[in-house]
Amino acid sequence: MANLKNIYIIGFLLLVSCDVNINKDFKIEDHATVKNDLITVNGGIYVGAHCMVEGDLSTVNGPIELKNDTHVNASIQTVNGAVTIYDNVKVNGDISTLNGEVDITNSEVVGSISNISGDIQLVHVKIDGDVSTNFGDITVRSNSTIRGSIRISDNDEIPEKLRNVKITIRDSSVVQGDLINENREVIVLVFIEDGSSINGEIIDADKVDSLQDLDVE
Repeated sequence: MANLKNIYIIGFLLLVSCDVNINKDFKIEDHATVKNDLITVNGGIYVGAHCMVEGDLSTVNGPIELKNDTHVNASIQTVNGAVTIYDNVKVNGDISTLNGEVDITNSEVVGSISNISGDIQLVHVKIDGDVSTNFGDITVRSNSTIRGSIRISDNDEIPEKLRNVKITIRDSSVVQGDLINENREVIVLVFIEDGSSINGEIIDADKVDSLQDLDVE
């Protein structure tokens, strides 16, 4: 994620087939079809239910929300803002945010999910790729499946500070790949509930016996 913020902003400026808002939200009504990329600076992107989105969704300083039964054939990116996805949404692309939470419920992502800081919560979700963070907690619940790995990534641009990252795997959820801590400035604690599993290796992370043990400072 080296110099990730600059990469995002340069990427925004290079996009040519797009609609751009400054200090204004995009609000997409239910049942709409969106063919162009949507980019907003200091605004959010709110996509209604039963929509078809063919272009990338990108914000600088704003959230992105997708309502139920929407289909996105593109990537979703924010610099500072949360990504919230409701029931029965399918995203054929990656989801990334620098500083923001990712909250997905009862949906599918044919790609990977990443952020630097901010919690990632997956509730009854299927993820084809990896789930990565630098300093955010990750919760995987309600029969969710991550076909890739969970990665706690390193970032040389962030000042050194010892932090705890908490990983929770519950409710018959499965991580088919590994749990890998690549960040030497982070202590990773992982709770895996009975009936849930990480099928690969757990590398540089400490398993705990209960949810209460995750709260140890």
